[in-house]
Amino acid sequence: MQSEFDLLKQRVIDLEAENVKLKQIIEENAKRKAENVILSAENSKLKFKLAKLRVTSPPPNS
Repeated sequence: MQSEFDLLKQRVIDLEAENVKLKQIIEENAKRKAENVILSAENSKLKFKLAKLRVTSPPPNS
């Protein structure tokens, strides 16, 4: 039977492994957030250009 010390050592190992996974997830989320900021800015620019085109372009012939 494992001693309490061995059980605690294993628990620490498990928690450290979980921390590594969580740090990776945090990194991935930070990259996604940065990408979302860039894409959101690009989307805003494109919406502005589209609105400008709609105002300056004549209506299509029916």
